[in-house]
Amino acid sequence: MKTVLAVVFTALTACQATTSTEAPTTTTSARIEARRREPVPPSPPPTMGQMPNSSTPLPQLPEDTGVIPDTTNPPPGLSSSETVTPTVDKRDQKIEKSLRGAIAADNTLSPEGKQVEVIVKDRKIVLKGQAHSERERMDIDTKARATDDVIDVDDQIQLVP
Repeated sequence: MKTVLAVVFTALTACQATTSTEAPTTTTSARIEARRREPVPPSPPPTMGQMPNSSTPLPQLPEDTGVIPDTTNPPPGLSSSETVTPTVDKRDQKIEKSLRGAIAADNTLSPEGKQVEVIVKDRKIVLKGQAHSERERMDIDTKARATDDVIDVDDQIQLVP
């Protein structure tokens, strides 16, 4: 036992002797504090047409992007009303027509269920009206969600006894 203690004691004194002769080490927090005090060079200001914090320039749009088409003189064979109507409205009309046809073809719906108001705007459907049961309300909602090109359905159908 005495020999073990003597070996440990000599090992400890040898360790202390080597660390005392070496240069003092800095702690991690001291190194972090030293890095924190280092000056940071400022980033250059962005140039015109460049995104901040980026060296890549903004994409340039073609010159003709801002030109509004002239609908006062439509091409031959087209009326001015055809050239003004955007395709979004046609898509919404197609969705509404398809959903109204599916509701009208369903013989399980009550007359109140078939009179549900269908509003379509930007491929989003709003259903308003009344239904006699939860199943009837869910059937109409399912038909609306199954319609092509629909993004979202807002079911505002109220249950009536």
